Amino acid sequence: MNLIKVRIVISGVILLLFVFLFTGVEKMSVLLSEILPPFQLIPALLRTIIQPEALFIAGLIFIILVTFIFGRVYCSFLCPLGTIQDLLIWGSKRIGLKSKQSFSKPHNGLRYTILALVVAAAVIGFLSPASLLDPYSLTGRIFTYFLQPLIIQIYNLGILTLKPFDIYLYPRQTAFIPLSAWVVTAVFVLLILYFCAQHGRLYCNTLCPAGALLGLISRISFFQFTLNKTACSECSQCETVCKAQCIDVQNAAIDMSRCVG
Repeated sequence: MNLIKVRIVISGVILLLFVFLFTGVEKMSVLLSEILPPFQLIPALLRTIIQPEALFIAGLIFIILVTFIFGRVYCSFLCPLGTIQDLLIWGSKRIGLKSKQSFSKPHNGLRYTILALVVAAAVIGFLSPASLLDPYSLTGRIFTYFLQPLIIQIYNLGILTLKPFDIYLYPRQTAFIPLSAWVVTAVFVLLILYFCAQHGRLYCNTLCPAGALLGLISRISFFQFTLNKTACSECSQCETVCKAQCIDVQNAAIDMSRCVG
């Protein structure tokens, strides 16, 4: 099994764990809520600053250390929203919605301004911007507001089919979701769908504070991708498959601050 398949398997398992976390039965959700957040950048960072715990500190150190060595590995397969976007990009290609990729200049002004505002707000105790854009929190809202109600409805329909066999189970109730929160999350979902179909992982490299922060570290990561100027035929095939649009064949350069593997 090559490294790409290993990454796909690991990211798939991690995403499945997040599905169980936000939509699963109570005991499983409680267990996963203790294991997964420490290894998500923004939750680990905020918890380490506000209320330090050994596991969150260890998770933060792990993410930063891995980024210093290999680049944005976190964004490649540890981030649930990143895996969701990879699935959407793959699906867009399968149904013919995906535009042909090419190098795109970075929106550094936007992404670092957002990062600065999120950090400044967090420093004064205002965590809403971080919660709004953080991929862990956004994934939680997507699963809780859209996937969980669907699963509950399917479960309740399944209960009805068992009644003729004298098997009776208690139906599950969907939790109340504020309309404003649902609408905001729906807007983010539509935005991410558009980005994935037209620009790949653009959310990760413009709006995501975790991506911006790790991008700064990735600029000086120990292992970096480079283009072999001698061997390169400038066919631009690598540009067309780069989901971060960070390969610049014309200038034989790869923007490691945006590369997500």
